[in-house]
Parts: sequence; C-alpha cells; structure tokens
Amino acid sequence: MQHSYRFEIVDGQIAKIDEVSEEVLGVLKPRGTSIVQVLPLGGQLVVREDYYEFPYKQSNVYCVSGSFQPIWNAELPSWRDAYANPVLLLDGWLHCASWNGMSCTIDPSSGRIVKKVFTK
Repeated sequence: MQHSYRFEIVDGQIAKIDEVSEEVLGVLKPRGTSIVQVLPLGGQLVVREDYYEFPYKQSNVYCVSGSFQPIWNAELPSWRDAYANPVLLLDGWLHCASWNGMSCTIDPSSGRIVKKVFTK
C-alpha cells in the first residue's frame, strides 16, 4: 500500500503530513526568514521564503525533493535582489517578480534565469 501525503506551511516551515494518519513525517525549516510559498512540481517542491531581511547574495527561491533534499537555488536577477511575488508555473516555466522590479522566467529543471525584464 502506497502512502499519500501533502505539504503544508505551518509556522513558517513546511510539514510533510501523512494523509491517512495526519502524522507529520518531516519538516523543512527555512534557510533565512520564513517559508511563505510551496509549489509542488512533479516529485519536487519549489519553495519561496519571505524576502524581507533575507540574506544578500542568497536566493529566497529554491527547489527541494519530496524528502527535502536540496536540488537548486534560483538564480537572482542581481546580488542585492530577492523574489517578492508568488512563483507561478506557466507554459512549463517558473515566473516570479523581484523586489527591484525584474520579472524573471526561470528554468524549473535548474533554477537558472532564462529571461528577465525590468518592469518598474
């Protein structure tokens, strides 16, 4: 019998919860602030942390496996920027806008920016 589970944001962390028993199977703690979004992507999760006071030169958007192992960190538009808006999956690409006004298209397999447009 295969167990099914879901991911929920609880107190700024991601909890992996068994659908039948409601048991918490694991927790992903934030890297810099608090987790504000989790986007399931196949067997992986795209995670976005709150941008406010997130450490410079580190991405607040990253991808982990279903067991919370790191896969990639999203490339930043610049070292002093952070992703401020929700990450969306559109036409097979991740899309997210940054605090400094860059609208970025991100490769979901690598986290690399494939296109960025200044929108402010």
